[in-house]
Amino acid sequence: MPADQQRSRPRGGARRVLFGVVATLLTLSLGWLLPTAAGLPAGAPAAAAVPLTAPPSAASAPRLTEVIGSVNVDQAVRDVQASGVALAGGSTADANALRQVVSSARGKKLQLSVVSVGFNLTGADAEALAKAVQSRVNGTVLVLSTDSSADYTNELSESQRADARAASVAAGRDDVAAARAYANAATAEGFPWFIVMICVVVAVIVGAIIWGLVRRNKSHQMDEQQRADLTAALRQRLERLAPLVLSVGSRVDVAGRPDLSDRFARASGEFSQLQEELATPLSSRGEVDSTTARVAEVEKVMGRLDAELDDLLPGMEPPSPQA
Repeated sequence: MPADQQRSRPRGGARRVLFGVVATLLTLSLGWLLPTAAGLPAGAPAAAAVPLTAPPSAASAPRLTEVIGSVNVDQAVRDVQASGVALAGGSTADANALRQVVSSARGKKLQLSVVSVGFNLTGADAEALAKAVQSRVNGTVLVLSTDSSADYTNELSESQRADARAASVAAGRDDVAAARAYANAATAEGFPWFIVMICVVVAVIVGAIIWGLVRRNKSHQMDEQQRADLTAALRQRLERLAPLVLSVGSRVDVAGRPDLSDRFARASGEFSQLQEELATPLSSRGEVDSTTARVAEVEKVMGRLDAELDDLLPGMEPPSPQA
């Protein structure tokens, strides 16, 4: 065998030994690490695989029966849903009569349900029972026990509820009478204050309108009478002024003063115009005021002319009114 082949054998055997050692170490390392990663003690054998199952859900768990004051709430709810009335705890109340009360109340838009309990409930238990049943059936639930009662509602106002509870208590221990009194008080129509208020407001408005019309009519009538009286008074002033107008007219031509004649002509023309206007009552207070001012102006002008003519013609006598 050649020498070079003899020298290569030791080297090939050494490689195989080295590979075997590395493989052994890797096997031991994996055996040590895998149980630790799985949560087992180091070196412990791997446990057999266990199938995992989900815990039971809340929906699949059986529902516990709700009991308040020894009354099965679930059974009471079922009875109420079926007929509007539930008899619990050996109640001897007349179920048919109670159903008639419930039917009558529902006919009046009150969704009433009655739970009659044959033994005494505490006030707290009665209220808790009424609330528990009402939360599942809605409307109004009345609980009647031998010595206590309670109600729970989402239909009635506080005042209606107070009246109904007071009527139920006043009816005594008979469940039918108590339920009927409760229903009657809860469905009773209150006094129509709103309608009364509307009627009062309408009456006040109508009264105010009528009073205003009457007052306006009276005021108009009074004003018309006053205007007639004032017109007559102005006409009388012109009548008293007429003699002076005649006196001034007879003398102004004699005086021969054009200025006096011109003033007299204007004043006498206004005098004649006023006589025509005052033949009938003036139509407004404003017209009365303006006419009064015009009459006063004519009186003033005629008075001044008379005084000036007296100075110019001192010996001349004015004509008499008959002339």
